[in-house]
Amino acid sequence: MGTYRIRVAGIGYRIAIYERVTVQLGRATDLGEMRLEPQTVNLPELVITGRPSNIGPTTTAIGLNLSAETFEALPTERDYRSIIALLPQANASFYGDGVNIGGSTGSENVHYIDGVNVTDSWTAAAGTSLPYNFVEEIQVKAGGYEAEFGKSLGGIINVVTSSPKNRFNAKAFGFVTNHRLAADYRPGLLEARVPAFSTYDMGLSASGPVVPGRLFILAAYNPSFERKDVELLNLGVYPDRKTAHVFAGKLMWRAASTTDLTLSVFGDPTSQHRVGPSRITPDIPGSLSNADPFLGVIRWGGINGSLTAHSTPAPWLALEASAARYDRTDRETPETQIGSREPYYWDQLTNTLSGGFGSTVDDARNSRTTGKLAATFFRGPHTVKAGAEYEDNRLDYEQATTSPGLVLLVAPSTYVAVTLGHDNAARNRVPSFFLQDSWRASDRLVVNAGLRWDGQYLIGAGDSVAQAITNQFQPRLGVSFQPGRIGSQRISGSFGRFYQQMPLWLSHLEHVVNVGCSSLYPLDPRLPGAQPTFTVCFTPPASPRGSKVNDVDGEHFDEFTLSYESQLPSDAKLVLRGVHRVLRAAYTAGIKTVVLATGPVDSVYAGNPGRGPLSFLPDARREYTAAEVSVQRLRSRGLSFLANYVLSRSYGNYTGLFAADVRRATPGWNYALMRADQATNSTGPLPNDRPHVLKLWGSYRINSGFSAGTFFTWESGTPLAETGPANALGGDLWPVFLVPRGWSGRTPAIWDVSLRLAHDVRRVGLGSGRVIADLLHVGSPRTVVDVDQRRFVGFQGNANPTFGRAIRYQPPMQLRVGLEWQFRQ
Repeated sequence: MGTYRIRVAGIGYRIAIYERVTVQLGRATDLGEMRLEPQTVNLPELVITGRPSNIGPTTTAIGLNLSAETFEALPTERDYRSIIALLPQANASFYGDGVNIGGSTGSENVHYIDGVNVTDSWTAAAGTSLPYNFVEEIQVKAGGYEAEFGKSLGGIINVVTSSPKNRFNAKAFGFVTNHRLAADYRPGLLEARVPAFSTYDMGLSASGPVVPGRLFILAAYNPSFERKDVELLNLGVYPDRKTAHVFAGKLMWRAASTTDLTLSVFGDPTSQHRVGPSRITPDIPGSLSNADPFLGVIRWGGINGSLTAHSTPAPWLALEASAARYDRTDRETPETQIGSREPYYWDQLTNTLSGGFGSTVDDARNSRTTGKLAATFFRGPHTVKAGAEYEDNRLDYEQATTSPGLVLLVAPSTYVAVTLGHDNAARNRVPSFFLQDSWRASDRLVVNAGLRWDGQYLIGAGDSVAQAITNQFQPRLGVSFQPGRIGSQRISGSFGRFYQQMPLWLSHLEHVVNVGCSSLYPLDPRLPGAQPTFTVCFTPPASPRGSKVNDVDGEHFDEFTLSYESQLPSDAKLVLRGVHRVLRAAYTAGIKTVVLATGPVDSVYAGNPGRGPLSFLPDARREYTAAEVSVQRLRSRGLSFLANYVLSRSYGNYTGLFAADVRRATPGWNYALMRADQATNSTGPLPNDRPHVLKLWGSYRINSGFSAGTFFTWESGTPLAETGPANALGGDLWPVFLVPRGWSGRTPAIWDVSLRLAHDVRRVGLGSGRVIADLLHVGSPRTVVDVDQRRFVGFQGNANPTFGRAIRYQPPMQLRVGLEWQFRQ
C-alpha cells in the first residue's frame, strides 16, 4: 500500500523503471503490457514517465480505495465515516443509521480499523470514531467481493491508520466552527432550536524510528469538544456538552527481512451531558411538559487493539496471523433528581411527554475477540488463499426501568404501566473458513472462484446455545475479460451469496431471562389506590424466549453484478455497472397473540418470517436493482474527480437490521412487520429508496500551493407512507400501513454542495502546513428530508396533529476553519 518506484531488469535487456506506481489496499495494480528492449551494450536506465492502466486486471469487487491525499482535499465531516458517502451507491441516511450502501441500511455495514472489527456487537452501529487526520487509506467494498470477506449485507469498510516512518515526523491540526459562522438552523419535530453552539477539536501525532530500519512508533491524540444551548419546546434553554478523547498508536517491528509485526491501539472514550431523548423516548414527541425526560448523562466508547504478523518465508507463500480486541461501554443515567424519581409518562392521545427520564443503563459492555490465520500460495497463473477466523462477540447488559417505570396513556381511560429489568449476558460465537483462487487463464481472462462458510452460535442463559445457524455456505464467482489492447477496457461480472452476522440486540431480549411486567389500568396508575385489571410478566414460561428453531436460515441475499470499464484520456476511466440483490431470508422476531386461561398474551418468537414459528408472517422481501455510470480520475496530484449517476430501486417489506420505519437501531426487531395484522399494505418502496442520485466530487491543486475541493449531490426524495397503531397496548411502536407502502408521495428532491479551499504555508525551520476553509452546505437549502407519517396515534381514529409535518431538514450553511502543520526532521 502506497506509491512505489518499480525497477524491472533482465540479463540482455535495458533496465525499465516505473515511477510513482500506486499500490492500493486489497487491489492488484496492472502495469500494462511490458516489453523490455534487448541490450547489447551498456545503456543508461530507461525511465518511463507514463502511468499504468487504472483498470484493475483481477478483482470484480465493487468499491473504491481512497488515499489520504484524495479525501484530505475534499470538504467532508471530521470523522472518517462521512467519507464513505463519496462512493457510488452509497447515500447518507437521515434516519440515524449512517451511510446506506446498495439498498442496505447502515447497520448492515461492517467497519474495520487496522484489522479490528469495530462494528458494535449490540446494535451493529459503526462503533468507533476516528478523525480522518489519523487515516492513511480507506477501502470500501460495496459488492462482488471475494470469499475472504463476509458478515455483511451492506459494505465492508477497511480503514488503515497512519504508519510510522523511518524518519521523525510530527503533525498538528485544529478545526473550529460555531453559530456565528453558520446560518440559522431549521428544526423539525425531532429537533430543538439551538441558539448557540461551538465545535472544535485539535490533534497531534508524532512518529519515527525507535531502532532505525527495524522498529518504528506512532502516537496520536485528538480531543474534541461540542457545546450547544438547546431550547426545549418553550421550557427554556439547557446546556448540552460533549467531550471525546480519541487516540491512536502503532508500533511496527521488522523482525526479519521476510517478517513484519504491527501492534495497533486506538479508542474514543466520550461523555455527554445531553439534552435529548433517552433510548425509550418516542421518535416524535408533540410536546414536553417538563425537561427531565430529555436530560441525561451519557458515556460511551472504549479501547481497541490488534496484533498482526505478515511473513513471506518463500517466494510462493505469504502468511498472515492476527489477533484483535474490540471493547465498548455504554452508560445512560438521568441528569436530574426528578428524572431519577418520577415515572416516565407518555400521553399518546396528545403525544405529550412528562415525568422522569424513564430508563437507566447502568453498564452495557459489548466486546469482540478475534483470531485469524491465512495463507496465500502463488503457483503459476493461480493465486490461492485460504484462511480461518474465529470471533467471540459478547454483550453484558444492565438496564433498569423498574423504578420508577413507564406509564402510557394509549386510549381513553386505558393506561399501561411497564416495568423492565435486564441483567444478563448474550454471546455470538462465529467461526469462519474461506478458500479462493484467482486464476489468470490468459493475459485477458481472469476467473475468481471461492467458497466461504460462517457459523453463528447464539449463546443465551446458562451460557448454552440458544440458536445455532450453520447452513451459511457462500459461493462466489467472478470473471474478468479484457478485450482490445490490454489495459484499455474490461468486462466483468460476478455472482455471490452473502450472509449477515447478527448483532446481539435480539439475543439479549429473546435468549436470556429478562424481568418485566406490563399492567393495564382503567385510570392513571400514578394515583393512590389504582389497581390493574390484569398484568402480564415477560418471564418464562409466559413467552417461549430462548426456544431453538430447527432449519433456520441466517439473513442473506444473492447478488449479481455486470460491469464495463474503459480507459479514457488523461488517466480517466469510464464505468458502466448493473447490480441486482435479492434477499433470500431474514432472521427476526415476531409477536403472536396466544389466548391463555388468564387472557390474551403476546408471545415473542424468533426465526425466519414465513416459516416455522413465524409462519403467521409473510416472507421477508427486499430487492435492490441499480444501474450506474461514472467517470473517475483519482490522482494524488493535479485534477482528481469522480462523477456518477445511479438509477436504482429498493423494494420490499423488510428494511434490514435498522428499523427505518420507526427510526430505531434494534437489529432483529423489525417493528413494521412483527405482527400478522401488519402484513397488509407492507410491501412497496423502502424508506431508503432514492431512484435518482447524481454525485460529483473532485479536487485540483495548482503550483502556487492553492487547492480547491468540492462535493456535490442531487438526490430524489424518499417514499412516504400513512400509518396507524397496530393495537391498543403501545401500538405506536408497531405501525400498520393504512395504504400501500410508499403510495403517499415522496419527500422533495434534495441537493447539497460543499467546498474546501486550502493554501500551503511554508516557513524555514518550522516545517510546512496549510490553512483550510470548509464551506459546508453552500446556499443553505435546508429542504425537508423526513416527514411524520403517522396519521393516527395511540389508537386508530385518534388523529395525529403533527401528521405530514417535517421531522428533519437538511443542515444549514456553515463555515469551518482549520490549520494543519507538519514538522519534519
